[in-house]
Amino acid sequence: MVGFIPIDGKKGLLGFGDSHCDFVFFDGNDFCFVEFKLNATSLKKVDENRNKAIKQLSNTIDLFDDKLAKNYEGLNLEAYVCTPEFYPRFNSSWAGFAEEFLEKYGIPLFEINDKTCQ
Repeated sequence: MVGFIPIDGKKGLLGFGDSHCDFVFFDGNDFCFVEFKLNATSLKKVDENRNKAIKQLSNTIDLFDDKLAKNYEGLNLEAYVCTPEFYPRFNSSWAGFAEEFLEKYGIPLFEINDKTCQ
């Protein structure tokens, strides 16, 4: 069983206002923060889109950490930025984003479009 909580947008938990990630989902093992950046049409704004996505994830994690007092009941935390397939994957730019995110939040950051729940 997987739980899903929409966060951003008209029907999201937080609605419009501060920029937050699109949704979180969780199961008995993992708690995942997810931001979609699939509407990009060129490589020109790759880093800009990544920066914005990471800021949205950060805002949401900060909010959840505050409201839950960082108590996620032992769940493995993960963060995802879902991007178009033409984005360059695993380059030095992305590695830097992921390393900074891990250092700041202790949460691994992935740029992939799928997740297999156990």
